[in-house]
Amino acid sequence: MNTLSILDNPSLTSVEAVDDALITFSSCLSKTNFGRVLESVADDRPRALPLILSNIDEQGIPLQKWILDSFSHQPDMFTSSLHYKLLLQLSDLFFFDSPISFDQEVRMKLSSKHQFIRKIPALLEHLYKLSFDDKQRGDVPEFQGARLTQKQRKRNEMLAARKPLVAEQKLFDDVGLDVPRCQQELDDLMERVLTEQLSLLKEYFGYLRSENVAEVIKRRFVVSTETEDLFLSLQEEAVAESDLLDETPSAYPKVQPMKSALYFDSVDGFGDWIIFVNQNAHNELRIKHKKDKDTFDIVVKKIRELSQGHFSPDNQKRLKGVGTEVPIFEAKMTSDLRLIYQVDVVAGGDEREQQAIKIFGIYTHAQMDDRLWTSIGRHLGRRGREYKERCSARIPAPNADDQTFIPASFPPLPEVQEDADSPNLLADDSNPVHSRFLMEKYVVFSQPLMNTILADVEATFPHLVSSQEKVIIEHPYSCYVIGRSGTGKTTTLLFKMLLIERTAQLAGGDAPRPRQIFVTQSRVLAKKVEEYFATLVKSLTATNQSLEELRNLKAAQHHLSLDEEDDDMIHMDDIIDWTGDLPSKFSELQDEHFPLFTTFDNLCLMLEADIADLERAKKALSTKSPISATPPGLNVAKTTVLTYDDFLRITGLISLNLLLNVLIQPWFSASVIKGSEETLSSDSHYLTCCEYLNMSSRSQSTFADNRESIYTLFKAYLDLKKKQGHKDGADRTRAILDSFSAHGTPGQKVDHLYVDEVQDNLLVDTLGKKICTLSDATGANSRSRYAVLRALCHDPNGLFWAGDTAQTISVGSSFRFNALKAFQWRLEEKRSKDLDPDQQRAVQPEIFQLAVNYRSHAGIVNCAHSVVDLISRFWKDSIDKLSPEKGVVDGLKPVFFVGWDEDSAGLEHFIFGDSGSRIEFGAQQCILVRDNDAREKLRKLVGEGIGLIMTIYESKGLEFNDVLLYDFFSDSPAELSQWRVILGALEEDGTAIPDFERNRSRYASICSELKFLYVAVTRARENIWIVDSSLKSGPMRHYWTKKDLIRNLTPGMNAPRLATSSTPEEWAKQGKNLFQRKKYVEAKHCFERALLPDRVAITHAYILRTKAQAIRTDTKADRQNRKRMFSSAAEAFRSSAKPASRKIRLELLRLSGDCYKNADELLVAAQIYRDARRFTDSVSCYRDVNHFDEAIDIVKKEANSVDPDTAAQVIRLAKLFYFNQVQGLAPTSEEHGTKLHQACALFDDVENVLDYLGDRDLDVARAAVLAENGRYEEAAQLCLEEGRTLEAIELLLRVPSNKESAQRARDYILKGLWDHLSFGVVPVDSQSSSLVSRLLELASKASNDSTSFNAEVSMFRAILEKSTTQLRLQAKNFLEAQNIPAAILCLDHYFSTMPRLTDLSVSDVAQQLEAFLDYTQLLSTKLLADKNPQDSRMLQKLFAFERLSEGHVRLAKGSYLHMSVGAANSDQDFMLPSLDLLILLRNRVGQRVRNRILKEDDECKRARAFSLCLNFSTYGGCLELDVLTRMLPISTKFTITLESEFIYSKF
Repeated sequence: MNTLSILDNPSLTSVEAVDDALITFSSCLSKTNFGRVLESVADDRPRALPLILSNIDEQGIPLQKWILDSFSHQPDMFTSSLHYKLLLQLSDLFFFDSPISFDQEVRMKLSSKHQFIRKIPALLEHLYKLSFDDKQRGDVPEFQGARLTQKQRKRNEMLAARKPLVAEQKLFDDVGLDVPRCQQELDDLMERVLTEQLSLLKEYFGYLRSENVAEVIKRRFVVSTETEDLFLSLQEEAVAESDLLDETPSAYPKVQPMKSALYFDSVDGFGDWIIFVNQNAHNELRIKHKKDKDTFDIVVKKIRELSQGHFSPDNQKRLKGVGTEVPIFEAKMTSDLRLIYQVDVVAGGDEREQQAIKIFGIYTHAQMDDRLWTSIGRHLGRRGREYKERCSARIPAPNADDQTFIPASFPPLPEVQEDADSPNLLADDSNPVHSRFLMEKYVVFSQPLMNTILADVEATFPHLVSSQEKVIIEHPYSCYVIGRSGTGKTTTLLFKMLLIERTAQLAGGDAPRPRQIFVTQSRVLAKKVEEYFATLVKSLTATNQSLEELRNLKAAQHHLSLDEEDDDMIHMDDIIDWTGDLPSKFSELQDEHFPLFTTFDNLCLMLEADIADLERAKKALSTKSPISATPPGLNVAKTTVLTYDDFLRITGLISLNLLLNVLIQPWFSASVIKGSEETLSSDSHYLTCCEYLNMSSRSQSTFADNRESIYTLFKAYLDLKKKQGHKDGADRTRAILDSFSAHGTPGQKVDHLYVDEVQDNLLVDTLGKKICTLSDATGANSRSRYAVLRALCHDPNGLFWAGDTAQTISVGSSFRFNALKAFQWRLEEKRSKDLDPDQQRAVQPEIFQLAVNYRSHAGIVNCAHSVVDLISRFWKDSIDKLSPEKGVVDGLKPVFFVGWDEDSAGLEHFIFGDSGSRIEFGAQQCILVRDNDAREKLRKLVGEGIGLIMTIYESKGLEFNDVLLYDFFSDSPAELSQWRVILGALEEDGTAIPDFERNRSRYASICSELKFLYVAVTRARENIWIVDSSLKSGPMRHYWTKKDLIRNLTPGMNAPRLATSSTPEEWAKQGKNLFQRKKYVEAKHCFERALLPDRVAITHAYILRTKAQAIRTDTKADRQNRKRMFSSAAEAFRSSAKPASRKIRLELLRLSGDCYKNADELLVAAQIYRDARRFTDSVSCYRDVNHFDEAIDIVKKEANSVDPDTAAQVIRLAKLFYFNQVQGLAPTSEEHGTKLHQACALFDDVENVLDYLGDRDLDVARAAVLAENGRYEEAAQLCLEEGRTLEAIELLLRVPSNKESAQRARDYILKGLWDHLSFGVVPVDSQSSSLVSRLLELASKASNDSTSFNAEVSMFRAILEKSTTQLRLQAKNFLEAQNIPAAILCLDHYFSTMPRLTDLSVSDVAQQLEAFLDYTQLLSTKLLADKNPQDSRMLQKLFAFERLSEGHVRLAKGSYLHMSVGAANSDQDFMLPSLDLLILLRNRVGQRVRNRILKEDDECKRARAFSLCLNFSTYGGCLELDVLTRMLPISTKFTITLESEFIYSKF
């Protein structure tokens, strides 16, 4: 754990919390880390220093003693030391905010000391600069040839630049000190100042040990969490918003009735009867207007007559039917055209219902089917006698004829009144075509609607709602709306939003726009609701537009439609910018962003972006650095939240049986253990085992008997999650809540919050708890903190929670609406106690249940509700108690195939056909099976092309016209004896029924099974067929049969036609629906049936990606397999992008890049991202593989499209990368120049480049930059300091017309030659020979009139070329010029291979011996005469050694002496004591001379010149002797012989 995080302010909200933090902090301290920890605190949390020093026990942890003992007495280091930082903090504490009450005298002293401490840096700096001699303190000695680091060079330059010899008198006067007059006084003064600082530190430590000081500092540290000036300034708005929870005025006026805001007056000239038209009639009117305007006018005229109540025989002729039916009428328009309508009762104003006219459509005689209208009338008749009487009532219009009537009004009726006396429906009455008219939506035939028809503008207006829906929409307080999909809960939510928005528009004025947020879990749902809302708003604007304006709008819509692209083949979760121009932070939301439609995940991302800014502000405050906010328009890094599918993947448990028995329980129990109300007061953020076991059975009744094993699995889940670095939704929510508690809610709160699918959220996501904190010393300030969603809305009466009862009944769910309502109200009641009398208080929310299903008929609804009855009977606390759901129309009962032999294939043959002609199910039909194993088994049996086959879990949230539930009971993990428990609900006599109460845990699995069954049954809209011949299906079938809820179909009975054909368009539509719900395998099947190969290819890519995501990463083989699968998915996305339109192509390429990235193929991913114009991702991938050329190219060309932080990072890394390459490349290479130019192009100017390289000791690159800019001398100096002599010489030679630089180059050439060809060294290796050759080439360029330079260069060239003749001649010349080292070197190389004297003449031998004598004399003289060879520059040059100090010399690697000490194989120089140098020279060089004298002696013995001369022996004289005598005096002969013997004896 980070030690500093213990002292983070937000977590220290009480003295007890500070005590706990200090104990934890103390446990992290040890004598070995005192310095490091205190330095960190001083740098990052300086205000915590007094707290630590005053409260930590000095006896146990002697911090103060360690600080005093380690006090620094180095003046140049003091001001950056921990001790000075401590002095600053303690002087501030006791001067500005002393915890001790001092008298006036002490306060004056403290003030003086405070000022003195503040002036210490300037004083010490000035004292340190003063100097009374030429030597600068701190200079790094620059010995000849020594290499200094860049920092050492900079330090010397700085010290050389600061030599103010005149003291600043004012500085000394300010601190009351005398100016030093000599070096001794200067040193004494600095020591005195430092000693006084130590005394002050001891004094402050004494104050800290005073009575009660520790407690005072501790309390103030708690208070300081609210008084950080800079931090408060950043969060002022957020805190103010949080504190003024109810003071924000409502952004909209009182909600108006729906009629005034959403419904409009009838068409001009129409009467009192409101006309409603369904979509069918609406479409017919549009078609008539386009194709036959005369007929259109006739139709409109007839509708006008009906609106005026003219019910003549031609206008209101009842179609055939009986008295039990609700009458359906026709109105004659032409000889063949009829208007079909019904007088209905709809919700009106003043909480009453009134008569209205619903138009079903416009038909010819040939299109009219009496059976259809009779069936519809019979359906309507089941609503009850009272409903029929209201529809039939007629009130004559006053002062009119007897055929004109006005609409009647009535008190509201219940939503559904079943008439017990109504006859059962005929089979044809349940035809879906018949019931469609009753389930359609109706809109008012208003003037705006008429205008859109006339202008041919597509429009969608608010449809007619039921009386109960109207009550919900106009409800002025918070509420909960629950109901199944299709009951209208989302409609009520959306219409309420629309009503508030519309009310504000009608009110006009300067009132701010109402801030409304719609939140759900699904992006798809959020987008659909937003699009529907936008369509309604656009249509409502037509009320204020003229016909001409609407026609112009039509032209604009046509133009836009040409540019729209079909982008539905990119899943909504994969669309990065699906929120459009929404800002990245919640605090940045403006009025124009509302109403806002978003997901809970995206809302959390926005809040986390604000929290990230606050964290950066805290860090900046603690480090005294500037605050950098998140750049506008850029999202912070997204938080990866563990989902249920992720849970399946990381645990590796994907078998459904394991899912039921092991997996689902801990996962959904986690929503209780981590997400329930009790966790809000838990430090660990989840319930302990004891707390979980002691929860009431109502909290999780289904698994109440298995809690110990569930908690064990939950702990295993926590360990696995921690090991793999995951976070789940509860972790994220708790982090946001903690931030809200510490800093308040960011930004402006909203007026209304709407949460759809609320059952998908944890309880802590929706609500929270009340926390009281002490804010200041003047009293207590209570601040309410509700959890994420509730905290965003300032109005406690502005909340709308909508949920799906079917989802709460689904397997694993522990959510109950009553629990949510009770929890919220408890918190609102607590909060209301702290409100001022004039602040708005919450009104207890109502729960509205929408029980009328407009999608599924009563046959399916009743069957599904019977399952709910069973769950409620046996496990009454597991779900909410709800009113029975009703279908708006009746329908066929579910069909249960019974009586078929379980072991025979007869049933399968009957349903699916034989193997040669399989029946194919349609696009709106689905076969449901229990799990993947069952699906594979069925596919093997019937083949792949049978139709859609899905597991029950996969089908959640989907609906189909027809559902075939296959072998649900047969594949059940529960036994027959367990299934029999449901028979207890029938209370039949004589039936053996298990005793449920005696062994509740035995039947817990049946609760899960029934929830699965409920999900399966409610997937169907029109037909549900149950195929199961196992005995385990018996109890449930018997129960349904007794309740008359199913139709049992046995062999031989007339069976319904199961499979229906679908058009390609229908398959395509279903494929699109399944695709957006991530059912990719089924979507692919649909697209194949729709003959859409492009969509098949895209869906196949999604399938491969899903498979890759599901592969675990535990083993190397798994990881490799996962990468291979991602690579296949990437290629599939890439291939599918080729035929796609531009927009889709870019998105598919991006997904391809994502998959390549997951496959670790970063280079390919980078290129794909670039093609997809995802430049930031491309740059990041290029960066990760060190392809900076491409990365920088993108950054430069697409500067506006690359994230600034990423661009800055890439540029920073590229600079270092390029310069590191420059460091290692040969300066003459082409690549060296290329990389240098690339790197320099990333800087603003040359000086910035040089500073950058200097700070990083990249001297090779720095020299190259200097040279590139013509600063050759500076570059050469750098090269010399780095030992790169050749480069330095080349640079010096490039300096134009500079004799000094040329001379320096010549000096370094000679030095390099001497270093590599010193005494006794022969360039045997290619590297050494090449180096010498290069030096000689440079010497040719540097040649001038200098005789000595040219002579020595010639010498080295002769050595390299082994030209002995030239070496002997040059040795003589060097002797004459007194260049002794050069002479010795020439002679040494000359005699390295002894000249053969055998056949030489006497004169030649004499010359050889004379040269040899010179060689031995020179070595003898120099070695014997100089007692201190380490000081001899001649010997240093000759033998390539260097004096380092009085006691040591450095032998250059590769030199003769270096090899003589046994370091021949070392590539490092050798350090030798000076005393050993003389011995080494005499021993090694003496041995060398002795060996050569002996060799010379041998040569002389074999030389003919020393043989007895025959002429001389015979005649006593010789001509050659005369010549020799003239050339070499006789004394010399003796001298040669004698001195050679003498020298030999010396060595």
